[in-house]
Order: sequence, then structure tokens, then C-alpha cells
Amino acid sequence: MEEKAQARPLLLTKGINFTRLAVDRVSALDTRAYNMLFLGTADGWLQRVVILGSEAHVIEEIQLFDSPQPVDSLTISHTKKYLYIGSRSEVLQLPLANCSRYQSQPDCLLSRDPYCAWDSEGRACVRIDLHRGSTSSLSQDLMLERFSRGKAKFDKPVAIPSPDNSRLRNVTIVVESDMVLPCQLVSNLAQPSWLLNDRELQLGDEEAGGARFDQTLKALVVPNVMPVHAGRYVCYSEEQGVKFQMERYQVSVVASSPVVMAARAPDGSMGLFWVLVITLGAACLLLLVAALYLRRRLKLAIGKGTEMKPLESTLVYPITLPKEPPTFVPSKMPSDEDRFWETGANYYYSDGSLKIVPGHALCPSSQSHHHAPTASPSAIPGQPIHSPSRLSLTNIRGSGSNGYIRLNLSSAGEERVSGGGSGGGGLGLSGGGNDYSSPFKEELRRTLQQRSVLPDANPEESSV
Repeated sequence: MEEKAQARPLLLTKGINFTRLAVDRVSALDTRAYNMLFLGTADGWLQRVVILGSEAHVIEEIQLFDSPQPVDSLTISHTKKYLYIGSRSEVLQLPLANCSRYQSQPDCLLSRDPYCAWDSEGRACVRIDLHRGSTSSLSQDLMLERFSRGKAKFDKPVAIPSPDNSRLRNVTIVVESDMVLPCQLVSNLAQPSWLLNDRELQLGDEEAGGARFDQTLKALVVPNVMPVHAGRYVCYSEEQGVKFQMERYQVSVVASSPVVMAARAPDGSMGLFWVLVITLGAACLLLLVAALYLRRRLKLAIGKGTEMKPLESTLVYPITLPKEPPTFVPSKMPSDEDRFWETGANYYYSDGSLKIVPGHALCPSSQSHHHAPTASPSAIPGQPIHSPSRLSLTNIRGSGSNGYIRLNLSSAGEERVSGGGSGGGGLGLSGGGNDYSSPFKEELRRTLQQRSVLPDANPEESSV
């Protein structure tokens, strides 16, 4: 059967607007049932409050969201033992109690959390509903009856097992300056107490100008420090007659600012700066190497283009040289060379090219001018004008000629050029009074001088 509602409010809090409420019924070790209130506020906080008779005890306050926003919903899951909290932007899941945050027996008992109890065997604060062992090793005191009966048991200050609390901190203060010594209390219900050189330090108010404890800073403030304020300071968090040692300081007062020759830890920002410098340097080096490589390739490409340009604009003729002389069928001629110029002789090879066979013939100029000239032989086929002159090819053998001659015939109207045969394998042409022989000879001479020298395939014969 539920208890009768009282005529007064269960909890009064100044400056806080509550938006949601969820209630859980919890059975403690004393077999009593306690109402556990979960209160959501308009600025995004959660208060866990237990109703102990006519008293409402605030166990803890939890900040739920990074940015202030009202709590819109609170739902308790009794099967999963979780509390679900909802807002306009987030949904959170929290356990109904976090007993592991209490690290000592007095701290666990003074929390007065109906979900938690101290396990003497495991020496830890555990949740009762999740404990699987015997409850005989668990201890809980929600009404602080144990503290009122056995207060002497906890007269000795209890040091909370934390490396930060057990470490002695060295502090150096310049004379006539303000000293601030932080000290975080166990809970909002605890009161601070300080010892100076093992004697209790009397705390005054701000107006008196003496040492005082600032609730906003959670620290001891001593204005206008003098040499008498030097010594060892110990901070305690006191609640229900139990003192918890929180901080220890060794204070030294000096006349001027001391010069501390201590090795400074490397600055993280400087390390990041050097990492950025090395990264940018490596990137610049890679870009420089790539630019040099591309520049070299461009130079090679331009050089190749310059070398190929004259080859592309030069025409070489003949493009392919003959590997062997053309085949021909020798003509049947009399043994006498003088009959070469007779009518009916074969002046062509089988492929149609004109033959020039070295030999000696009678020159009309050698005869007497008084005798009548003999019958001149027939002209060489292909000649436009009959000429009694003969070709003198006696020096072709030693000229290094390859036997190929391009024959361009001059017209009858060209000027006659007199002279002997050209040296160095030139073709000599002699005539006796014919006006058309000299241009023909000069043309052959120029042609032989301009042609390329190739190996003589057949030194016995020459062909056109």
C-alpha cells in the first residue's frame, strides 16, 4: 500500500525549473521501500533524489547535453534497469545508478543511494540488484544510523584512494600576492576544512580579508600572502562527521619572482609546425624533380624533331642503288672494232638501254684534207642529228666510273665549245668540223663530273 501524500512539497530548489519526473520504487537492505525520483530540468540536467522519511536527499546532479536544452521525456525500464532520457535532438540511455564512482566505504555509505551498498569482501561499492553473492557482506546506511552510533570509528580522516589526492604539490608564492589552492569536495553537502602545519586553519569571510573558501572556484583563497603563510596545507571534505582527505600543498613564500631552471616539455604546437614544414619541403622537392624530368624530355623531343627536319626535306636520288648490273644479251659483232659503227650493228641491251663500247675508230680529222672523206657510218640510234664523230672512252676504265651515264642531247642552235676530253674519268668527244659535236661533248662532261661515284660492276662495258 502506497504511503499517504503529504501536504507539503517533497523538494524545493531555488533557480531550477523542472520539466519531467520519473519515480522508481527501490527495496534497500533494511527491507524498506524508498521512492527514487529522477528529475529533468529545463537546462538539460538530471537530479537523482531519494525520499528518506520527511527529507529529500539529492544524491547527484548529472549534466546530460553539451548545449543547454530542456528534457522532454523520462522513461524507466525496470527489466533492463536503465533510464531513457529524450530531448528535441538527442536520446540518452543511463543506468539507474553508478555505484563504482564511490571508491571508499565512507563515500559509498554517505551517498545514501538505495541502489548501492558496500561489499566488505570485494572492498567495492556495488549495486544490490546486480549482486550475485550473499548480502551478508553488504552494508548500507540510508538513515545514517551507523554514523550516529559509531561516529568515533570514522574520527580519523579517510584518504580517498586517488594518485592526485595523495601527491604533495609544491607551490611558490611571491610575497604580498594572492594565493589560490583548489580543493574539490566529495559532494555538494560536504563542507571544506583546512589544516596548516597540522593545525586547523580558521576560515573567514571575504569582507574580513583573511583566508576563505570560494564556493565558485572550489578553492582556498588567501589574499596578501606573507612569510607566515608558508607551510603545509591539507584540504578535507567533511560530511556527517567524516573527513575525506582531498589535497595536499607545500607552500613557499619568496620576496621576488624565482627563476626556475627547469626543462620544459616539448610544445605540441611546435612539433606540429615542424611536421608541416617537413611535409611541404618534401612536396616541393617532388615537384622540382618532376619539372626537371619533364624539361629534359621536352629538350630531347625538340632535338629529335630538329634532326629529322633536314632528312624530311632532302630528296636523295636514286633512293635505292642497284645491287647488281642489269642483265643483258651481248650483241654479235665482228672482231674488228672498226665495224662497230657499221649499219646493222646492235646498239641496245635487251632491256632497251643504249650501249657505249670503248674502242678506236678512224677519225675524219686524221685524213688528208685534200682527199674525199669516206662514207661515214650510220648514226647511233637516238641521235637527233647524224654526226661522224666518235666517242673516245679510253680513259673511263681508270676513272672509277660505275658505267651509268645520263645522256642529255643539246639542240643544234647551242654554241660549240672546243676542247679535249675531261680528266678523272670524263668522256672525251672529238669531231672534225661538225658544229653539233662540241655541245654534246660538253654536256657529257658536265654530267660525268656531277654524278656520284659508285663501284664499277663491269669494267669492260659501259651503258647508258
